[in-house]
Amino acid sequence: MKIDILTFNPFGEHTYILSDETGECAIVDPGNMTAAENEQLSSFISEKKYKPTALWFTHLHLDHTFGSRYVVETYGLTPVAHKADLVQIEITPRVAEKFGFPPIGKPAEVTHFYDDGDIVRFGHSELEILHVPGHSEGGVAIYSAADKFCLCGDSIFLGCVGRSDMPGGNGELLLQSIRTKIYALPKETKLYPGHGPATTVGFEMLNNPYVNIL
Repeated sequence: MKIDILTFNPFGEHTYILSDETGECAIVDPGNMTAAENEQLSSFISEKKYKPTALWFTHLHLDHTFGSRYVVETYGLTPVAHKADLVQIEITPRVAEKFGFPPIGKPAEVTHFYDDGDIVRFGHSELEILHVPGHSEGGVAIYSAADKFCLCGDSIFLGCVGRSDMPGGNGELLLQSIRTKIYALPKETKLYPGHGPATTVGFEMLNNPYVNIL
């Protein structure tokens, strides 16, 4: 499986495009916010000759959903997320206003859901959904055992963890999710977060001060 990363919007959010030998691809957390970013996403997909067949979300905070309507309308995809995060869609316009953005509408409606342990597929590839609440109630990580990587959303970063002071956040639950779900993965698993550089499970187990405090 191949992983492409496009970074969008003022939050520096990573939009992931997963593809395999079939040419099909899954778009994860489309953060494209402007017309220029929409064009960047579509041009990239076109240049790579990818065929988008899946749209997945690690969570539904606004910076991870800015491009959801564009992707749905352009590629006819069905958004899939964890049901516990639906409230984030409703509050997105208010949250955007608090961040000082011009008025924006709600992200694309989500009517299809996954839960902990579910398997999602595109092309010849399959990945496992890990429910990792704490940054948001419906946060998930998307794990490929075959390719030894995990899209961990905003749950854990290089030497840090996601914020838990936004609606639906819970700091203690976030640490529990990391310890029981992320740290349960093989140490060589590469972690691709929603922002910033990639890391590995093993590195974080040894070096992440937020999770490893006794």
